[in-house]
Amino acid sequence: MEKKPMNLVEITSQKKISKNEPIQNLGDMAKRIPAADWMDDSSLWDKKKFVKETAEYLYETYGMTSDQYKHTLSMLADHMDMYILCNREIAVQGLIAEYNQGKTTGPNPHISIRNKCSDLIIALMGQLGLTPKTKLTASGAKEKSAIGNLLKGPKSA
Repeated sequence: MEKKPMNLVEITSQKKISKNEPIQNLGDMAKRIPAADWMDDSSLWDKKKFVKETAEYLYETYGMTSDQYKHTLSMLADHMDMYILCNREIAVQGLIAEYNQGKTTGPNPHISIRNKCSDLIIALMGQLGLTPKTKLTASGAKEKSAIGNLLKGPKSA
């Protein structure tokens, strides 16, 4: 099978789909991104599995083999772990917490920790080329190509 450039999506269906016809079988289309296993059941989160799957993806997509990427990937896994731990605590404790022996209430402190983790996760994913924006940039989209012009935005035309 011929290897396609990573910014092209292969459609496996031979059936034409009109604008007014709903898609009946998503299996006929390119594979969609599935929900994370741990999204509904945080006990399914496995940091080592995440590192292994992500390292394999980085190798297949970008050919990343440098030993130095292990540090960034490890930090990403740690922050993912903390994000999921915060989700667990928020589910148990709720959004509102009581302070001063119940005299005052305020937001659960795990919310701000989770929000900070989210920012750091996105930044680390960007460093590894795991976000859509950084994946397109890392794919070598040249400024003079159609995709390069699209990435530059409407003011570049």
